[in-house]
Amino acid sequence: MKKLLVLLLALALTGGFVFAQDLGISPGIHFEFSDLSADDTGIWVAPNVEYAKSFGDLDSWGYFGVWFGLGDGLKTVNNDGDDAIPIGFKFEIEPWYNIALNQASTLSFGLWAGFNFWLPVIDDHSAMDLGIMPMVQYKQGIDGFGNVYGRIEFELDGILEHGRHKDAEMSDEMFMGLYFALGMEHDSGFGAEIKPKLILAPDYFTDDSGYFYSIAPKVWYTFDPIYFEVKADIRVGDYKDFFGIMVKPKLEVNLMDNALKLYAGCEFDRIANDVDADVSIAPFFGVRYNF
Repeated sequence: MKKLLVLLLALALTGGFVFAQDLGISPGIHFEFSDLSADDTGIWVAPNVEYAKSFGDLDSWGYFGVWFGLGDGLKTVNNDGDDAIPIGFKFEIEPWYNIALNQASTLSFGLWAGFNFWLPVIDDHSAMDLGIMPMVQYKQGIDGFGNVYGRIEFELDGILEHGRHKDAEMSDEMFMGLYFALGMEHDSGFGAEIKPKLILAPDYFTDDSGYFYSIAPKVWYTFDPIYFEVKADIRVGDYKDFFGIMVKPKLEVNLMDNALKLYAGCEFDRIANDVDADVSIAPFFGVRYNF
């Protein structure tokens, strides 16, 4: 198994560098710890490749990563009852089509789609997940200020039967999310966004409410070569997988004319919750090279 992991890692990184030039492809590697407050912890090691390129009015983005779960906190078992390393294959795409209404305003239509598949498959249960999210955004430029925008997102997740998400047992019930985002991008490099979110997911709850809602603020600042952001999610509802407040700061440093990106951050979850659980601490870091 260790030889297989090394081989897959080498193939992912080597293939990314070989085919990246002039194709908008960026190979990288991502490291993410599971909850450090738990008795057993682990780390996800994820070689990956991103794709980003524009074709006139069409902006395209894609991601493919192979996630290896290492450590006692992440190990699982196979059908024979033996310890096994969880391996996840994650694929995402997000195209946007932009229509210029005039010199200062743009109407955009986007679609995010993500597919995950996890090994080992246990008892023939389909360890996979498919989600889609159509989006519509309006952006208005303001002279001497920057841009303001509004966006509507409608998410459908759990479309396929799935047994494991990244590190938690999940329901087979499909859930729906309706999100409204309002944001601004100042010429100084400062930006802010607020996103109310309504989630409908009957089987995800310990009570009979069938829904929960949250407010997801985000602020960021760009000062070349540094980018810093802080995301948060303030959740209300008796949600049995995620609850309380989540805060996620992230720092990026772009070097070599923005070709080399180094980043690090940490996700703090279950803050100020009314459930008897410690705050979850999950640091992450990685590197990416943009051709």
